[in-house]
Amino acid sequence: TLINSTTEPLDVVYTAIATGDVGFDCEGLPTDYTVTVNPQAQVNPVDDQVVCNDENLTIEFSTIVTGGTTTFSWTNDNTAIGLDATGTGNIDITAINTTDQPLTANIVVTPSFENDGDTNTGDSTTFTITVNPTGQVDVVGNQIVSNGFDTTAIAFSTTNVNGTTTFDWTNSITSIGLAASGTGNISAFTGINTGSSPVTSSLTVIPTFENGSVDCIGPATPFEITINPTAQVNPTDDMVVSDGDTVTIPFTTVNTGGTTTYTWTNTDPTTGLTTTGSSDIGFTAVNTGTSPITTTVVVTPGFTNGGNSNTGPTDTFTITVNPTAQTDPIDSMVVCNQDNTTAVVFTTENTGGVTTYSWTNDNSSIGLASSGTGTIASFTAINVTTTAQVATIVVTPTFENGGNSNTGSSESFTIIVNPTAQVNAIDNIISCDATSSGEIIFTTQNTDGATTYAWTNNNTSIGLAADGTGNISSFTLTNSSTQTQTATVTVTPTYTNNGVSCSGTAETFTITVPMGQVNAIVNQELCSGDQSAEVIFATVNTEGTTTYTWTNDNTSIGLSSGGTGNIPSFSAINSVDTAQTATIIVTPNYNYNGVVCTGPSETFTITVNPGAQVNAVDSQVLCNGDISNEVIFTTTNTDGTTTYNWTNDNTSIGLPGTGSGSIPAFGVVNTSNTSQTATITVTPTYDNNGVVCIGAPESFTMTVNPDAQVDPLQSWNTVACDGDFTPVYIFTTSNTDGTTTYDWTNNNPAIGLGDSGSGGIPSFLATNSSNSTITATITVTPSYNNNGVVCSGLSDTFTITVNPSPQMDPVNDLVLCNNEISSIITFTSPNTDGATTYNWTNDNTSIGLTASGTGDIPSFTATNPSIVSEGALITVTPTYENNGIICIGSPETFSITVLSEIVVSGTPSDAVDCNNPNSGSVDLLVSGGSGSYSFLWSNGADTEDLSNVPAGDYTVEVTDSEGCTAQSGTFTIWRQDDLIVDLQTTIDPNCVGNFVSQINDITVSGGVPPYSINWSSGSVSIDDNTVMTAYENGTYTVLVTDSFGCQVETEIIVDFDELGDASFDLSSSGQIDCGISIFNELTFTNTSSGDYISVTWDFGDGSPIATGESVTYTYPNPGTYTITQTVEYSYGCSEVYTEEVDVTDGYDIVLPTAFSPNNDGMNDTMRPVYGCLNSIEMYIYDTFGSLIYYENNVDLIGWDGTLEGRKAENGNYLIVVNGVSIYQENINRQGVFTLLR
Repeated sequence: TLINSTTEPLDVVYTAIATGDVGFDCEGLPTDYTVTVNPQAQVNPVDDQVVCNDENLTIEFSTIVTGGTTTFSWTNDNTAIGLDATGTGNIDITAINTTDQPLTANIVVTPSFENDGDTNTGDSTTFTITVNPTGQVDVVGNQIVSNGFDTTAIAFSTTNVNGTTTFDWTNSITSIGLAASGTGNISAFTGINTGSSPVTSSLTVIPTFENGSVDCIGPATPFEITINPTAQVNPTDDMVVSDGDTVTIPFTTVNTGGTTTYTWTNTDPTTGLTTTGSSDIGFTAVNTGTSPITTTVVVTPGFTNGGNSNTGPTDTFTITVNPTAQTDPIDSMVVCNQDNTTAVVFTTENTGGVTTYSWTNDNSSIGLASSGTGTIASFTAINVTTTAQVATIVVTPTFENGGNSNTGSSESFTIIVNPTAQVNAIDNIISCDATSSGEIIFTTQNTDGATTYAWTNNNTSIGLAADGTGNISSFTLTNSSTQTQTATVTVTPTYTNNGVSCSGTAETFTITVPMGQVNAIVNQELCSGDQSAEVIFATVNTEGTTTYTWTNDNTSIGLSSGGTGNIPSFSAINSVDTAQTATIIVTPNYNYNGVVCTGPSETFTITVNPGAQVNAVDSQVLCNGDISNEVIFTTTNTDGTTTYNWTNDNTSIGLPGTGSGSIPAFGVVNTSNTSQTATITVTPTYDNNGVVCIGAPESFTMTVNPDAQVDPLQSWNTVACDGDFTPVYIFTTSNTDGTTTYDWTNNNPAIGLGDSGSGGIPSFLATNSSNSTITATITVTPSYNNNGVVCSGLSDTFTITVNPSPQMDPVNDLVLCNNEISSIITFTSPNTDGATTYNWTNDNTSIGLTASGTGDIPSFTATNPSIVSEGALITVTPTYENNGIICIGSPETFSITVLSEIVVSGTPSDAVDCNNPNSGSVDLLVSGGSGSYSFLWSNGADTEDLSNVPAGDYTVEVTDSEGCTAQSGTFTIWRQDDLIVDLQTTIDPNCVGNFVSQINDITVSGGVPPYSINWSSGSVSIDDNTVMTAYENGTYTVLVTDSFGCQVETEIIVDFDELGDASFDLSSSGQIDCGISIFNELTFTNTSSGDYISVTWDFGDGSPIATGESVTYTYPNPGTYTITQTVEYSYGCSEVYTEEVDVTDGYDIVLPTAFSPNNDGMNDTMRPVYGCLNSIEMYIYDTFGSLIYYENNVDLIGWDGTLEGRKAENGNYLIVVNGVSIYQENINRQGVFTLLR
């Protein structure tokens, strides 16, 4: 049998030689026969194909056989894909699948080989063609929701099975709260529409069916989501109106595209507006009280569009109803001319607004304008006559609050201005001591009222009392002093009329009793040799003539012992070292109208001081920075105070240019390079009794030497290597006088220099036996000698640095794997400072490393294309640098060896057993590397092959005996997804019908569709069984089974809270006849049904909201109130129950505004209407404020309009009522009423 296992025909040549019969050895000519052996027909394997419906598919068959003709025939077991059942040659079709799941056809291809008329058939190969259906998505319904409300979640669905359908969607308007695009279902989201009209967004969902890693896109399906705007009402301004005004309030909105409605509530119906309503507001305002009534109106807008409605934010505004303006009665007043009146502050019972007042005056001569507004400010009353003036004031009130005003009834009162009291002028009196004054009588020009007089005397030494009233009786004049006495007598008149007394302008006159006097003389303080001031005697007396005599007790000062008249200037004399004082006594003689009186003497002194003097001072020589000796100045003078002022002609030494007193010790200064000398001149000053005398100056010197100094040494800083010679160091100074010497120290003799010396430093051999740079600090200290004083200076330093010899640490030989990325090869040195750098060479660049480099050897990929190890020798030379000095060290060598590569391959098996998720495996093949292998799989296994593992991606790292590793590719083990049931429950409360349901919606994924869904009970959706609605409490189950029979059971527990109705009971301690009052506590007890969460109470008066099962409340103000009970239940449900309650003051009292006492049986008496009072009293006043009727009786009879049996006049009267309620509250009411006959 001829065999051809190649891929082309082979020729076999046979040579035949004919031979004779037995016994004959004759051979014929050889003949060649050629036999051609064709290879077996062969077709290359064809990959399984997955395409989409309506997609073109071309499959070209091929073979590795040559030398003849290969043809192909094929069969197809599923013509539904658009391919015939049989055929020859290549396949070229348009794939077809009109179903809802993938269609798979098995194709068997058989090759035939023909050559030289010989044909053979080879082994068939089989592959599949899978045609996926077009992606499909079920119709999605449109939605309309309101701004701020959640949309219904959109779960896209498809009829396609046996594959995965994904959904991509787009959204035309992202402002509704949804992204512009997304994948998968659209979760419920909060709709957003901040505008004023509905916003409709167009959405499109595109389905993609995936099977066999091929995606098939289906047609787009459109739908819409509309977001309605939040209902809105334009703000209404707060308004203020008056009692009786007509009020109209229209509501508007900016919203369009739908219908807006309005509902409103009102907190206070006593204003004339009902508690609730809809649409616009219109009513007549009511306020019969004394303060504004403010009610709060809350308007709630509602917006409806497309069957969807919402309520928007409320608008709250207030309506304030003002009371009628009113003013309280004003007391009349009596004042004096030029007095400031008391400000007339008008008041009112009204509160909560501003009451203004306008008034008129019928007598402007009193100093008040004929009209005005507001309070009558204090003014200066005027009456220039000699009789009282009367003015009548009429005031009219206007009440204003919130820009609204009204005018009330007027009130009147009087202002009486008395004239100024007045007294006629009195003549002055001049008389001597012990004479009679005569009687002094006072008179006035005023013609009415009564004028009295009070007088005062400011000088009782003349014999007259300090004060008195009426005329002054005759008395004896006296003067016991040494000078003229004058008394001023002030007479003040007082005018009295209408019960008010007015004082007038005082009149004054004088009573004079003369007496001699000399003024005090100022003492004199003089220096010896000074010219004295002339002493001129004077007196306070301005009339008559005064003469003077004087005496002196110390003539040594240059003044005689006595004389008359003034003392002329003279030259002062003092020849001793202490002050000399003379006492002078002067006596006055006074002649007045021929009477001469001698007054008391005056004494003064003249003091003559000696000349100032200072003792000599020693000079000083110092160094810069020294503390000088204190310079204390002294004198030979023994009294007075000697002070010293000095000057300095050279302030550079640290002493100011001038000063006084002693010179304290101070730090002397010389910042120059030569000695500095200052001359100090001191001048003495003698001071005694405030007189200063200046003496002759004294001088001395201070000399300050400069600091010793050495010129800066920083430029001498030196860096040298171990074994180098240093330069010579010579020190200098900038000082120009004196003598400077130098001493130096070295803190580190290890550099080869001694530890100290003087003068300069000669060159020396630098040494460093350590691994790091060593530095020596050289400190040079200068000394300066001048004027016999030696001064030290500041030291300066420089450094000498010696670098060590460069070194490097040995490097270990390195073994790398082929294609291994090496670590950085870091070179180190035992040198601990400076900078050590490295230069290296490589003698074998085939390992992947360059031939040379500097610094550390960076990471590189080791290469070895051969099957044996490759080696390279690395030579490294260290270089040490510090402070600019570079030293080169001895080289180090090491080797790098690169090993051969490891090859890893393998075959995975999928984990397709439904009951065993760990049924996968991988058969691993390893070659290359060196020695034995170890294995580490990505799941932690360390065996060569992998078995009993779940689906997933696996990799393995193989390590040979040399530590080289190889990382495999990824081995993928597949398994179908687990069957998953996702349950979403939604509570659906019906707050109106008081019942609750629970919608249970499951989503099934994983496993292998289609699925069977069975619920234990409940109302189940008829389309796909995925939704069950439960209306009763209990436990429910759902069982889901996939096409492989895998099952998942889910349990659902339904437990609803019960919804109910709101209600409450109200009880009170109020009396039946007097109703509920502000003094009664009300108890509200909750009687609501169902499983409620909370109970809140709104008492309708603006007080804080209360909570609790049973609450109590006492209303602070009377009125009709609506109690609103709000009961909150689960699921956002609430019930509201309201009741109205009338709350009174606890009493009732009404004052009539008029009555007609005509004895006709109607309105014949004036009395209040009242109730619930323990006591009551009534006062009636006329317009003059006189009480004309009073009654105190629980049952008032009332005033019949008569005064002492006579009919009272028609007009206005004031009624005042006081009472005590049954709750012991004091009640005060008053009002003006009119009597009409």
